[in-house]
Amino acid sequence: MKKRICLILTAALLLTALLHIGIFTAGAAVNAPCTVENCTGNYTNGFCSANTTHYQLAVENGVGANDEPLYEISNAGQLFWFAAQVNGGNTGINATLTADINVEDLTFTFIPDTGLMEVRNNGVFVVYLGTKTRGDHSGENDEFDGSSSYLGGLYANVDDFLQDTVDLSAIRMWTPIGNNTAQYTGTFDGNGKAVSGLFYHTRGVDYIGLFGYVGKAGVIRNVGIDNSYFYGSGIIGGVVGMNMGSVADCYNTGSILSVGPNLGGVAGYSSGTVSGSHNTGDLNGGNDAGGVVGGNDGIITNCYNTGNAIGLDHVGGVVGYNQGTVTNTYTTGNVTGDGEQVGGVVGCHQWDS
Repeated sequence: MKKRICLILTAALLLTALLHIGIFTAGAAVNAPCTVENCTGNYTNGFCSANTTHYQLAVENGVGANDEPLYEISNAGQLFWFAAQVNGGNTGINATLTADINVEDLTFTFIPDTGLMEVRNNGVFVVYLGTKTRGDHSGENDEFDGSSSYLGGLYANVDDFLQDTVDLSAIRMWTPIGNNTAQYTGTFDGNGKAVSGLFYHTRGVDYIGLFGYVGKAGVIRNVGIDNSYFYGSGIIGGVVGMNMGSVADCYNTGSILSVGPNLGGVAGYSSGTVSGSHNTGDLNGGNDAGGVVGGNDGIITNCYNTGNAIGLDHVGGVVGYNQGTVTNTYTTGNVTGDGEQVGGVVGCHQWDS
């Protein structure tokens, strides 16, 4: 009897240790059966093998800010599930990342003097994306050239413009968390983890990023965006498109393209606070383009940029168009504008009259 008790205790202690170091994860088991009724698929990285719209549920772990549920997210499918919950109206729920999240194994390579960026998924060619710039995208010799490629255009090869017929089904398309009718108002703590492999490419749509729209009560902190790509009409940022709340200690390394205004490495437009954050990714678009924030009438502090910023009017290494407060920031990235008011830190600062 004593031996049996010892064996049980030893097994319990071993399982606890494995959970602690992440070999097993409670509630997010690899290849766990899909929980949707009558579905026979299994989850891999949180996505069902039988139906791509069946996402693994995030693990609820008590309550967080504003007495709303707190969820732990450890894989890509759970992140998609969380986005669907917020966009469906549960805008105040909270989340913590418990692992780095990789959605797709994307690689992006600029093809010199073509204006094109090659995209591969798991090593397999998908498409060329138009950036409308000549040069090698180093920032040293890049310039706008309308004949080189259409900004955001889709190409099967360096001469074949497809745009409306190209098949992007080989890449899982991201849907940003929150929008202008469902503003995110919870607290999302990245816990020092990163999200990688996000891909968004849709014309005529605003509010794009990991988060599309963060309301005044929303808090985004401690999360990084790696190896990702966002393209749309405007108000695009690697972490958040539109920020009315707080973004703290976040970063972006991904590429951002926009045919419209307000694109930034961290936030497209901010009327809230962006602090302790940085960008190393390249961005290319229209007016009000900034390495950290595109347009600002809030507070930007303790931030920096090392990525290249290319735009039209109001292009800055930290912020493109500023009506707010910018303190303790710097940039080492190259800034290129094809219009008026291009600056190292701030492209255009609008003083109160």
